[in-house]
Amino acid sequence: MDTKRKIAAISELMMKGIISTDEFSKMVAVLNGASLEVQEREKTPAELAYERYIREKVAPKFKSPSMVKFPPFDASMVKKGLIKLDLTEQNVRYIETYVDAPNSYGTMLREPIIIGIDENFTPLFWAQHLQISSLLGKQKGWTTMSKG
Repeated sequence: MDTKRKIAAISELMMKGIISTDEFSKMVAVLNGASLEVQEREKTPAELAYERYIREKVAPKFKSPSMVKFPPFDASMVKKGLIKLDLTEQNVRYIETYVDAPNSYGTMLREPIIIGIDENFTPLFWAQHLQISSLLGKQKGWTTMSKG
């Protein structure tokens, strides 16, 4: 298959939304003989703020801060709505995420958390699920663990 037909085929994939324009341009560059160097994408300010906040504010609250893992930031993690926070209903903008942290036996446990943010994506607080008693387990509400 010649290069023009290959480009036409991948162009059709792009038009159908199967591949992105970025993927299309990389494929065309390769077909035209360019070497494709893998470059790490520059992180957005939101991604950097999210990662820094978890490393500096959330992770130190766990037994082994250096072992804390968390998912990469994605815009779909940002939510806004009415939640129970510190036993009262509050309308909050937040990032819904989790951290994987080892317990005292070294077993990694997943802990759902939220990070409250303002309109400029500045982290205001982080919270874990509220636990009323060991018999009832974790509840639907959240309790603030740290501000700022």
